[in-house]
Amino acid sequence: MGMLRTLFAPFLLLAASLPLLGGCGGVDEPATSGSDAGVSRAADGASGEPGSERSGAAGDALRPALESAPPLEPLPTVTFADGMLQAVNLYRDARKGVMLTEKGQWLDIGAAEAPKGQTKSRALELRFEVSSAVPVSGEERGLWDPELNGPDLLVSQEGVGGEPLRVETQSSWRTVTLPLEGTDATRVFIAFEKEIDPARPTWISEPWVAFREPSRAKGAEARPRTVLLITSDTHRADHVSALDPSSPVATPYLDSLAGEGAIFTDCFAAINNTNPSHISLMTGLHPRDVKIVNNNTRLSRDADTLAERFNAQGYRCYAALSAFHLFDQLSGLGQGFHRMNAAFPTERDGAETLDLAASWLEDSGDAPVFLWIHLFDVHSPYKIHRDQKEELLSGRPSPYRKEVSLGIEPARVPDWLKNAGIRDPSFVNAMYAGEVRYLDGRLGPFMQTPRTRDAIVAFTADHGEGLGEQSTFWTHFGVLTSTVHVPLILRGPGVPPGTRVKAPTEMLDVGKTLLRMAGAEDEGFPGEDLRELFTHTPPPEPRFALAAHGLCASIESEGWLLQMFLKRAVNRSSGLVHEVGSVGFFRLSDDPHCENNVLLEHFPRAMRMRSALERWLAAAVPMGLHGASDMTREEEAKLAAMGYASGGESLMRWWAPEFTDLEWDKSPWRLAFEGDGAPELLKDALVPDFAPVKDGK
Repeated sequence: MGMLRTLFAPFLLLAASLPLLGGCGGVDEPATSGSDAGVSRAADGASGEPGSERSGAAGDALRPALESAPPLEPLPTVTFADGMLQAVNLYRDARKGVMLTEKGQWLDIGAAEAPKGQTKSRALELRFEVSSAVPVSGEERGLWDPELNGPDLLVSQEGVGGEPLRVETQSSWRTVTLPLEGTDATRVFIAFEKEIDPARPTWISEPWVAFREPSRAKGAEARPRTVLLITSDTHRADHVSALDPSSPVATPYLDSLAGEGAIFTDCFAAINNTNPSHISLMTGLHPRDVKIVNNNTRLSRDADTLAERFNAQGYRCYAALSAFHLFDQLSGLGQGFHRMNAAFPTERDGAETLDLAASWLEDSGDAPVFLWIHLFDVHSPYKIHRDQKEELLSGRPSPYRKEVSLGIEPARVPDWLKNAGIRDPSFVNAMYAGEVRYLDGRLGPFMQTPRTRDAIVAFTADHGEGLGEQSTFWTHFGVLTSTVHVPLILRGPGVPPGTRVKAPTEMLDVGKTLLRMAGAEDEGFPGEDLRELFTHTPPPEPRFALAAHGLCASIESEGWLLQMFLKRAVNRSSGLVHEVGSVGFFRLSDDPHCENNVLLEHFPRAMRMRSALERWLAAAVPMGLHGASDMTREEEAKLAAMGYASGGESLMRWWAPEFTDLEWDKSPWRLAFEGDGAPELLKDALVPDFAPVKDGK
């Protein structure tokens, strides 16, 4: 069949209404995201040796113009959203790339040292990635649409044997490897052609090519450092058996990881919802200052992120995400990442995410990699995994029996529990533990691959989960220990195996620590190196947390925790109303789950800590790092289905009770704390203490 061959003339693509600052990205087809190299030699007759008809059209006729073309610049640090294609399957996969110069591109191979015992000709190869993409022109259809006739890409190289490679691709990125054996070439010419079948109709008139930064591999023995950041969504600290001996679930892999490194038994997150917590993790900045406290406000491009720091050090930066709302479109966390893949339409099993991450590591050759893996399995709705069903049900009464109650008003029972017909709260908690067990079982095999066995690793969680404490059932309301006490495990240079750190720590310091462990540039990046705690324990400092949507805030100091509501809030799972200024005060040594409010018994200490919390809230630094929220109604519905509220937040002072409660002057909370300090005023205002439901009675 005859084919029309025309040489690509790439064009600078504008994404939506935002300017593209030097980069273009492609969007992967879901079925082929990230793993299949898809590179093969062209068939005889389809592409000839240098001097053939096609080679002449692609190279000789254009050589005068091409020889003066500058070499390809390294991938610039650009804004990710501005450089990615706005098309269908947006939440699946996107990578940053750079466009080819007009007609083609010469690449300088340059010199590189070969590993010991290997010659240059045997050690070196050139790797790069290519993808086709199409601009959005009113019709939201992409090249992966089976009804459309998308182009193939033909990659021609001269200076390395001259035989062209054929890359059969539509929208997916493909890795191309050019072996440099037996050649002293210092330059390679790369040109792209498209083949269109005239017998098949197509609406595509101007496809584009995105071209990834080339890299030289130095041989398999020169294994670079791999840095893994693994975040388990909604994972309580007391559900890691190495951290808490009373954990209701065994976590053999996480325990072994802790044995190879250090486990921090008292680590707090800065906030209790997903996107803001990960933003803090990636920037080292507290949500108080970033002013992002919901799951739909994007981080500004002015932020300095962990991925950008590793990117600047020559790392390939990848993010494999199990929840759709962490994708750059909603989080702004794409900056610095060469590749980001998120779940579509809402979430996915951690096994899929780990398989995807493993394929990326395999395809990365010897390039250094910073890889963020986000796992969503532990987040509700909890599932009963097939291999756990018999064990979960054995030795207990049926969780479906009608004579027990979940302890929640029927109207407040989550839909996923209503639909399952489960009525035993202890069984629901066992399902949560089962999700932790499932995650642990998937992590073990993934961490036995060649690139992960010796990797620098940080394992942590964005926040925890309420399992009945303070009548918070299977959600993460408030900023008490159930929602902010998270696991943290580190493995790598400078981390003595089997270390157990009991000193208070914060997840905000993980980014700085990873940079230091990898020997990367960390000047100006916020935080502390947590490894310093191995040799000395600094004086304790207060730890602060801010709740989603700015509903409440907490301060922990020397084993005491105070939570104050900044707005009137209703606990969705219990219907409990918390008035503006209401306070809970807990002594963690006696009450680690914050079930007994001892405010009246220790009022003077509570007053001091409340004043410290107020001063901290007032000291917020306006950094201008909160971007716009541009959620669609469909995206808002997805978040709502996952249990998240949406909507923008006011950027006024975090603590401004006079604006949020017209009756603040008369509030017993104001009169007690800011008036004459009379705790007896609060006796009728205190929210009753609610013990967690331990069984179905």
